[in-house]
Amino acid sequence: MRKYRHAWMLLVLLIGAGTLAACDDDGGGPTPPVTLTTQAKLALDESLQDAYRTYYTYVVVTDDFGAVAPFTSIVATELDYIDTLRDLYQSRGVTPPASIWSESNVPRFANLQQACMAAEDGEVATQLMFERHLQLTLPNDVTQTFQNQRTTARNQHRLAFRNCAGGVIGPVGQTVEASMAEAIQDEYRAFYTYTRVLADLGNVAPFTNIRDAEWMHVGALANLYVKRDLTVPASTWNSGNVPAYATVQAACAAAVDAEIDLVIMYDRLLLQSLPADVERVFENVREASLENHLPAFQQCAGSGTAAPSAEVLNAMATAIQDEYRAYYTYSGVVDDLEPDFPFPAIRDAEESHYTAIANLYLKRGLTVPASTWSLANVPHFTTLVSACDAGVIGETGNVAMYDGFLALTLPADVQRVFENLRAASLDRHLPAFQACGS
Repeated sequence: MRKYRHAWMLLVLLIGAGTLAACDDDGGGPTPPVTLTTQAKLALDESLQDAYRTYYTYVVVTDDFGAVAPFTSIVATELDYIDTLRDLYQSRGVTPPASIWSESNVPRFANLQQACMAAEDGEVATQLMFERHLQLTLPNDVTQTFQNQRTTARNQHRLAFRNCAGGVIGPVGQTVEASMAEAIQDEYRAFYTYTRVLADLGNVAPFTNIRDAEWMHVGALANLYVKRDLTVPASTWNSGNVPAYATVQAACAAAVDAEIDLVIMYDRLLLQSLPADVERVFENVREASLENHLPAFQQCAGSGTAAPSAEVLNAMATAIQDEYRAYYTYSGVVDDLEPDFPFPAIRDAEESHYTAIANLYLKRGLTVPASTWSLANVPHFTTLVSACDAGVIGETGNVAMYDGFLALTLPADVQRVFENLRAASLDRHLPAFQACGS
């Protein structure tokens, strides 16, 4: 009898264990976190790097300007975010990626207001990043973390930085809003193109940092909409409709052309009368492309395009010297007469013009010709009207020069650059100078 009693007790224990196991399976107890898919892992990686970037940026601000609000408290919040995101890896036995950001490679600012304006743009970029990630299929704990951080970026951090940035937000007309839309779509295109490169070719430099910087550009442009209660345009680009490349060098060579085109686009947009914040964003994004992204891509692209004929090489040499001449001539007008328009914008455009021609040399492993022009040997003017009249003559001659060159048999990239620069002179610079001349 005792033997049967023991057997019965054992059966009860086994049934109980099975019941408890079933409860665990149904969510009655702790369950291990869902494994990260490749897509979820990439989203988590980007989010962690964004938190690292934000944290170190705000640390640098407090180093430069002291314990200033709201940076001091938000630095602590960003550190908490980093810990929260790292926990999502560690709970799955995965080592979190190290930061690609540090105090040495985040931007520095000339004053606190500039830092606040950049931080406001950055928080909008963070909000949009989480909104993009939340469209994916993610584990519940990752989704909840992203939702919380998106809400904080949108409702707390952005507004805190908006208050310290100050400044008047002016309305925009249809033309300016169309320019904003063109700019943000080009930044979307760059972001998804570089994201595709990273997906296809691995975590390769310089695409990693520049891909993240492009999303910061999207955020800066998006904030122009957010501040005015306008709807931020959705991207017409995604990783499926941007070009793919077989090698890193090919991707870098294409990125060089894309960054030059982007700079020239901003040259055109900056010729308009823009609200101060729109102008600031356009100028900052243009500068980042010209001075940071373009050199990095040029270095990784190397040379590999066939050497041009003597005839083409002579055309390139003549063209770059004419763009140098225009740049220094208009620089002299800016220094001497301090006009508001159109010389500062066109002077900056001429810089991107000679940069576009310089790239034709770099792609072929050739030395870029130094300028034979400087402020010392270009003409100077005593009145704005005389400077504008000279601008008309100079731009007319520039168009005629490119007309002659485009009659030659040119490599496709040389022809594209010459056509673009001719159009800039004919369609934008010449009318601007005609309007301000006699």
